Amino acid sequence: MTAATSNVTIIPMGRPSVSNFDLETAILAMTMDRIESMDNQLAGMMEKMKNKNQKAANYNLVMQELNKIKNSFANDAKSGDKIPDGGKQYKDSLEKALATAGIKLDKSFDDMTKGEIENAINKVQGLVDENNNTSQMDQLQLQSLISKRNSMFETASTVMKKIIDSLMSIIGNMR
Repeated sequence: MTAATSNVTIIPMGRPSVSNFDLETAILAMTMDRIESMDNQLAGMMEKMKNKNQKAANYNLVMQELNKIKNSFANDAKSGDKIPDGGKQYKDSLEKALATAGIKLDKSFDDMTKGEIENAINKVQGLVDENNNTSQMDQLQLQSLISKRNSMFETASTVMKKIIDSLMSIIGNMR
């Protein structure tokens, strides 16, 4: 008796090798890989934008608290005047907002003056503006990535249509 040999090749599970496909199928596989990669990039960008939006909300909360304190000063208050008693009620909420936003003031709250409150407002406004500018750049990158992803879907659709047309032609020729 002779032993039978087999031509069966065991291929590990996962994505098939592009070298095993015809040209259209290889292009489709590469296009789908690129779409998957873009989906991962989109997820990362969305998370980054979510974090920036949270940062903006935290900065705005600090601005609100600082403005409440600024508004507690009398209209004729000088730049060197200390925070009035009416403004001291906002100490805890300001400190909480500062901690959440990751901002530190140059002085302790009790030692601050009207001028220093105004400077702190300007500093936080600068952080808000910087965050907004980088968010706009991120939105442009996101739009570009979405456009590229849509283009990849169009390519995949075109390749799939060609594959189907080829198969239909072969079936038609067999009849």
